[in-house]
Amino acid sequence: MTVAVARPPEPQPLHRLARAGFLSLGGSVAIQGLNVVSGVILARALGPAARGELAAVLLWPGILAAVGGLSTAEGVAYFTARASSPMQATVATALAISLAQAMVLMAAGYLLMPLVLGHYGGGTVRAGRLYLLSLPPYLLGQAAMALLQGRQRWVTLNLIRVVITATTVAGLVLLLSAGRVTVLNATTLYIAVSAVGLAATVAALAASGWFGLHPDARLARSITVFGLKAHVGSLAGQANLNLDKAAIAVFLSSRDLGVYSVAVTLSAPLTMIGTAIGTVALPAVAASGSAPERRHAFAWLVRSTLVLSAATTVTLVVLTPLLMRTFFGVGFLSGVLIAQVAITAALARGVGYVLAYGLCAFNRPLAPSIAEALAVLATVVGLAVLLPSLGLVGAAITSLVAYSVSAAYMLWFAQRRLEMPLTDLLLPRQGDIGQWIRCVRRDRP
Repeated sequence: MTVAVARPPEPQPLHRLARAGFLSLGGSVAIQGLNVVSGVILARALGPAARGELAAVLLWPGILAAVGGLSTAEGVAYFTARASSPMQATVATALAISLAQAMVLMAAGYLLMPLVLGHYGGGTVRAGRLYLLSLPPYLLGQAAMALLQGRQRWVTLNLIRVVITATTVAGLVLLLSAGRVTVLNATTLYIAVSAVGLAATVAALAASGWFGLHPDARLARSITVFGLKAHVGSLAGQANLNLDKAAIAVFLSSRDLGVYSVAVTLSAPLTMIGTAIGTVALPAVAASGSAPERRHAFAWLVRSTLVLSAATTVTLVVLTPLLMRTFFGVGFLSGVLIAQVAITAALARGVGYVLAYGLCAFNRPLAPSIAEALAVLATVVGLAVLLPSLGLVGAAITSLVAYSVSAAYMLWFAQRRLEMPLTDLLLPRQGDIGQWIRCVRRDRP
C-alpha cells in the first residue's frame, strides 16, 4: 500500500534555485574553510602516523553508518518535498527508523572493530569502539537535516551545518592550546559534536512545530522502499569513496594512509560544489509540478555544477604544491601528484552527485545505484592492478576512472530514459551564470 501523494507546490523560478544554491554553497565554503583549519591542526599536531590512526578510527564507523543507514535520508527528503504526509508524522517516522538502525549498527560495530583496527593496536581498537557512540546522534541528525532539506529551509539547514563544523574546530583549538591533541581526545570530540548537531536539528524542527511522536507505518514503508532502491548506489558510492583508503589502511602503512588522507583533502572544494548543488536539486526538482519543469531545472543545475567545478579544478591543480607546503608542511609534499589526480577525479564525482540527486527527484533512484555499481567494478579492478604497481598515485587514478564511469552512465540514462539531450546537460548556455548573478539582486523569496 502506497502513501497518497499530495499535489506538490508550484516550481520555483531558476533565480530562486540559484539563491538556494548560493546559500548551500556559502555554507559549504564556510565549512570547507573550517575543515582546512581542523585538517591543519590534526596534521601538524599528530603527524602522518597518528593522523593515519585517527583516519582509520573515523573511517570504519562511518562506513557502518553508510551501509546500515539504508539511504533513509534520501527517502525522507523526497517524500517531504512531495508533501506525502503531515510533517509531524514524517518527523516521527524518520527519527524512529534512524534510531532503530543506530542500535543495530552499534552492536555490529563493537564486534567489527578488532577485525579492522587490530593491527594498529589495542588503543586504536578502543578508540574505534568509543566512536560508535556517535552513530545514534549522527543518524538521527542526518534524518532531521533531510526533513529540513525537503522543506527547503536552506538558511536553517546551512546554519546548522556551519555550527557543527565550527564546534569541531573550536574543540580542536582548545585541545591544541592544552597540548592534548591525541587520537583518543579527537575521537571524543567528534562524538560530542555529533550530539551538538542532533540537538540543533531537533530544536529547529520543534521551533517550526513539526516535531511528532507518532510514526506512520505506511510512510515508513514508502521511505524504506525508496531508500532501498537508492541504497545500492549509496553502498557502491561509499565503496568508491572509501575502498581506496580501506585498501591503503590494510595493505600499506599508517604513514601512507596519513599522506593520502591529507592529499585528497584538497579535492574537497569540488565535492563541496557537487553536494551543495545536489542538496538543492533533490527537493527543488522533486517539488516541480511537471516533467518538463523538472527537466529544465535539472539540466540547469547540472550545467552550473560543471562550469563551477571545471574552473575550480584548474585553479586547485595549479596551486597544489603551494597549498600542500603552506598548510600541511614539507612532510606531506610527497602527496602533491596524488592530490592533483584526486582533484581531477572530484570533478567527475561532483557532477555525479548532482546527476544522482536529480535522477532521484524523478523517482528514479535505481539509475544512480546502477551507475555506482559499475563504478565499484572499476574501483576493485583498478585497485587490484594499480595499487601494487603505482602505490598511492594508483589509488587516486582508480578513483578518477570510477567516478567518470558513474557520471557517464547517469548521463546516458538521462538522455535515453528522460529524453534529455546531452547538449542540455553539458553545454553551458549564455544565460546560465546570469541566473546566479540576477538572484542576488532580487529580494529574498
